[in-house]
Amino acid sequence: MANLPTPKIHPDTDRVIVVFSDVEMGAGGVTDDFPHSAFLADILETYNGAEYDDLTVDFVFNGDTFDLLKTPYLGEYPRHVTKDIATSKMSFIAAAHPKFFETISRLLERENRAVNFIVGNHDAELLFPKVQGFVRALCGGSERVRFPGFETALGSVYFEHGSQADSMFFIDPANPFIEYKGQQLLNQPWAAITLLDVAIPLHARFPFIDRLVPRDRLMAKIPELRELFLTMAWQYWGKDFWHKFIMMKDPLVKLNWTMVKDIIRQMTASSPDVGMDESWLARTVDRKSYEMFVTGHLHRMGSFYRGEKRVLQADCFRDEYFIVEEGKKFLPKLKTYYEIHLKDDHVHGVRTHEVMGPQTRLDQLPESLDVIAENVRNLLDEQTDRAKEMEEQEKMENKERDD
Repeated sequence: MANLPTPKIHPDTDRVIVVFSDVEMGAGGVTDDFPHSAFLADILETYNGAEYDDLTVDFVFNGDTFDLLKTPYLGEYPRHVTKDIATSKMSFIAAAHPKFFETISRLLERENRAVNFIVGNHDAELLFPKVQGFVRALCGGSERVRFPGFETALGSVYFEHGSQADSMFFIDPANPFIEYKGQQLLNQPWAAITLLDVAIPLHARFPFIDRLVPRDRLMAKIPELRELFLTMAWQYWGKDFWHKFIMMKDPLVKLNWTMVKDIIRQMTASSPDVGMDESWLARTVDRKSYEMFVTGHLHRMGSFYRGEKRVLQADCFRDEYFIVEEGKKFLPKLKTYYEIHLKDDHVHGVRTHEVMGPQTRLDQLPESLDVIAENVRNLLDEQTDRAKEMEEQEKMENKERDD
């Protein structure tokens, strides 16, 4: 129970909302970006303390609670995800993080407790009713385990993960599933499909890169990363994509002008971080009559007012590390979560908690960026050789057709 904040309730508070964003519990092993669910369970247990007995406590997991995007199925990362595949992936995450679900079950033994799982870009499988039923059963079966979709509101506070404001990860709420060859598939966004086809299969080889911040420093120290990304992206978009788009007529392989612009922007940007459409403020904050708006997705903390309305940009809770000493060491980033105190459904106070979580075992961390750079160079050489082989094979096939 070390490193846990002391309860401090604002006077006259009658409701507390506890918000976690981007936890990203995976299927265990070195690729799991949050192997510390017992630590998270300890934090959740504090809300069963006497200080909260008479208060309504709502838990909001504001998207990317589960990293289903990087969870394999039968050793593969299929772009065609059915309800059964989604449930199977969720079962692996549940097996790796039992204490989280056990603790949620205990919390919900009290009638004045509820849990909300908002959909993010890493756990879009939560849109399947079968997956929702599976998770609800893991949490004790209570109907107070809620799946509001991409957004929800509690009192005067609005919650949305943020990936719906990112054109790369947008899912049409009116069409979350598509029918293909007699099956109902998750209608995954084009960026998720690209990641599944190109980057995620390599995640086991470089599980630590995705956790290093800031990204521009990482790219500056390992310029080969940018070259590797460009090589793989051009190969995918130049050849593999068109085969799937034209020949296979896969409905999940999409192309439109917005995508083309985003591809070019991502390939030429100095920082590969995800972003949010700025029109979200005008479309959501300006048009909705809530006092506070909470988002996640960017893994960055921020808070500002837009007129009288407050926007809280929630930081992540997963494992991340700062690059320090020219890449010779990595400093753990504090994990962040929030309490929003309400009185008569109006915001009465906000507490930001930053805690140092358990440390990743030293034998799972790279010694330095130099070690990562060497591995990237090796992979880049492999990709270059593969591209040459494919080019030679294509020339031979063309020659045979000409003959």
